Amino acid sequence: MTLQWKSRWPVSALIAGVLLSLSGTGVEAASAVITGEGGWLFPAWESLSKVDNPGTTRNIALVKQLQQNLAREHISLVVLVVPMKAPFYASRLPASQPLSPAVMQRYELLQSELTQAGLTTLNIKPVLQRTEHGKQTAFYRADYHWTAWSAENTADATAQLITERYRLQANPAVARRWASGSTDARSAIWRAISCRRSNVNRLVATSTPFAIRPRTTC
Repeated sequence: MTLQWKSRWPVSALIAGVLLSLSGTGVEAASAVITGEGGWLFPAWESLSKVDNPGTTRNIALVKQLQQNLAREHISLVVLVVPMKAPFYASRLPASQPLSPAVMQRYELLQSELTQAGLTTLNIKPVLQRTEHGKQTAFYRADYHWTAWSAENTADATAQLITERYRLQANPAVARRWASGSTDARSAIWRAISCRRSNVNRLVATSTPFAIRPRTTC
């Protein structure tokens, strides 16, 4: 099946990656960060004890509505959710600020709810866990963002998901550019999913499965 994006950009499919914020209920804090062991910093605005389940349900309903609207235009949607930093490094949190079981289980529950809603999603947590080896970390020690290693590995996994699930019609001209090395899909996805200025980053797939350019600039 050939997919067509009906706009001034003729493409065979649109893969929209929605980077949903996983911050919990807003917390009042004297500092913007939580200082853990070894100088590891965590964002204080992400609750370590509370989960806004009603808010999550509303967000999933909105994303489902977006998926349905896009489907009417023969556009597919892939949802990418980046886990919180704190559960990855719970042992580095201060003893006075432990994680609640609800926060620890939140990511798996969210992935399950997205799947039950009929949304295509990529479970990024195992990707980030595989990133942790040697000197490589999934998140920066003194920043709440994920590292370039995590972004690149997630880009690889996203590209694999796209090529396995979606059939895109190749364009010979684009294929020649791809073969010549002028088009780098992995770096294009990496740039798009690394952009954290917006919670929603959209990837536009051109007429070859790997020739993907971000429409959101950072």
